[in-house]
This record gives sequence, C-alpha cells and structure tokens, in this order.
Amino acid sequence: MTSSLEQATAPKRRLVRWLTRGVLALLLAYLVYAVINVTSAADQADADRDTTCTVAYAHDGGDAARLRDALTGVRSVGAGQALADLAPVKWDVVYAFPASVVAARPGDPGSLGVDVDELVGCQATLPYRADFGLGSVLFFVHDGTVVQALEVGHPLVGNRGPWRWPQNTRVEPLPPSPECPGGCLRLVGVAV
Repeated sequence: MTSSLEQATAPKRRLVRWLTRGVLALLLAYLVYAVINVTSAADQADADRDTTCTVAYAHDGGDAARLRDALTGVRSVGAGQALADLAPVKWDVVYAFPASVVAARPGDPGSLGVDVDELVGCQATLPYRADFGLGSVLFFVHDGTVVQALEVGHPLVGNRGPWRWPQNTRVEPLPPSPECPGGCLRLVGVAV
C-alpha cells in the first residue's frame, strides 16, 4: 500500500526525474555542439593556412611591375616615400622577405630557419623558376589575410629580417655601394 504522502509526492518526483534528465540531455547536446565548433575552428585555421599565395613576378607585369617601377622612382629621385602610397592594394601589415627565403623550404640551406608559410598564414608559392634576378617578395595582409604577394625586383630587406612591417613603413634610398652600384632601397619604420 502506498500512503497518501507518497501519492502526493510521486508526480513531483517524476517531474524532478524528467527535469534532471532534460538538463543532462541539454548539457550533453551543448558539449557535442562545443566539440564540433572547436574542431571546425581548428579545421578552418588549418584550411586558411593551407591556402596558396602565389607570388606575382615584377618581370611578368601587372601590380608587381607597377610597384617595381614605383620603387625604381624612389631610388632615382633619392627621396623616401610611404610604402602605403606605392602599394597597389589596401593593407594593414606587410611581410618582406628576400625571394631566396620564400623559395626555400624550412630546413633548406637558404631558408635561414624562417618558415614563411607559417608567418604569412598561407603556402607561399613562386610560380616558376626564374631565370632573371629576383628582389624581395612582399606579402600584403589586410584583416589577417594575404591579399597580394608581389616580387618587386628590388632587395628591400636583409637576410636576417625583420620580416613584418606596419602600414606606416617607408621605403628609403641608400647611396650606391659595392653591393648596390645603382643604390639600394630599405624599409624604414618600427618593425612589428
């Protein structure tokens, strides 16, 4: 026999039992949702890094040639200019590497221990083996994404970096020297 007290509390116990099961089911569903989102975010980050940034050569024309010509003008005039005024795209940060560093894979003798792909967030690719002199490769980044990669026909950075430059970076000419008979260019600013 059941007492009247047990009969009166039975619906409450069933309600508590169903509420407990419901809360546990919701927690389980939330955990599954969270795991899926974390996995998706990690996969997206890997996919973003796995995208290819194909470098355009100044020798082939287009934006790379226009930037090369603007840099030649800076060298000819002998007065520095803001890189943002010369660049063909809107950008927040620019990475500058000698072309030999971009062409080398991590661990190769020419890589200097620099993983260009890791730094710029995509797989940097030179489309073909050039039979002409190469200068620096500039990776223009806007909102965290490489928007353009250009080989500019001029060396703009040393073989030891710095690699990352802010938008207020200037291009300054250097006087002729035995290493640069026609004069060299350098990036000036506070590297970030």
